[in-house]
Amino acid sequence: MNKYNKKTTVYNPSTMVINSLFTTFTILVLLAPSFLPLADLTAYLLAGVFTSFVIINSGPKSAILFYFSVILLTFILIPNKISLIPYALFFGIYGFIKYYSELNKNIIVQYAVKIASYVVLSLVILFFLKTIILQNYKFETLTLTLIYLASILIFLLYDFIYTQILIIYIQKFKPKNNDKPINFNLSKKEKSQDEENRHN
Repeated sequence: MNKYNKKTTVYNPSTMVINSLFTTFTILVLLAPSFLPLADLTAYLLAGVFTSFVIINSGPKSAILFYFSVILLTFILIPNKISLIPYALFFGIYGFIKYYSELNKNIIVQYAVKIASYVVLSLVILFFLKTIILQNYKFETLTLTLIYLASILIFLLYDFIYTQILIIYIQKFKPKNNDKPINFNLSKKEKSQDEENRHN
């Protein structure tokens, strides 16, 4: 059975407007730390979810356009270009990783792909940050290893919260004229509620 509904395309006017709003919201969220101290992590966490919203609305191809639009416009507007690295190399693309990993019904494979992606991308981010702004800092190997292992657990918590946000979006805010099936393996609860609504 085809999981995609061909009626929903990236040319749907309503989804294009909504995706444009998501682009604006994402840029504003990424710009927030420039004016609000200590808001960096929160901004990355929130901005990353919008990629999945676009995937839900109009598919991954439209989300790719969304991602590059956000990167380009934010790079032009943001004062601190380096602060864009975590979004560009992880948070902005995690929606794609989640989407494609959850096409596989095997939950072990799903989390293996997610964790492997996190490990690779976070190491790339650390490399860039160490090369650019942390070159004079020295870290103990054991301490750094423990922190890194703890960060994997935090990442899994982030994925869980991310999923709950997507469930809420699909149930409460997804455009009514968009009947495209969602490939995110969100939860049995969300699926059972959809089935119940169909019967009613």
